[in-house]
Amino acid sequence: MDHMPWILDFKTTGWRLDKVIMEANRSPQLVGYSYAGAKVLDFKPSGCLLSFSYVISRKSPKTGEYGSTNYEFRRVPQIYTPGDISAWKLSFIDTCREILYHTEQNYWPESFDNCFDYGRCPYLPLCQQHMPFEDLNLEGYRVKFWDVLDEE
Repeated sequence: MDHMPWILDFKTTGWRLDKVIMEANRSPQLVGYSYAGAKVLDFKPSGCLLSFSYVISRKSPKTGEYGSTNYEFRRVPQIYTPGDISAWKLSFIDTCREILYHTEQNYWPESFDNCFDYGRCPYLPLCQQHMPFEDLNLEGYRVKFWDVLDEE
């Protein structure tokens, strides 16, 4: 785009495209790409260039058949100011501090702010039990433990 270097990202969605694009501007992932990109790439990125693909087809409640497919494509630049990057970095450090605290205390409170960010969270039935892990009804879940610090 105008011979400017960009970090490219591709997103697909079935949500309203205007809403998804608006929310992408505040995406910690994308601001993080801009921050890290300037540190590790062999160029200074102008920002993130997002390609959004929206596809949806609704099922008729009367016939059970799917109707026509609606689709849309947009390419949207996301440019972050030094102030945006600094604010993101402080937020990132604060999140790391919280994770360290919770790891040290073995204390993992529910985050009510995120239960419906992308529709209903699949773990909500576990949270709503309000039980210690060993007493949870895990029916329908596959439990597999791993060490997040293991580098293999």
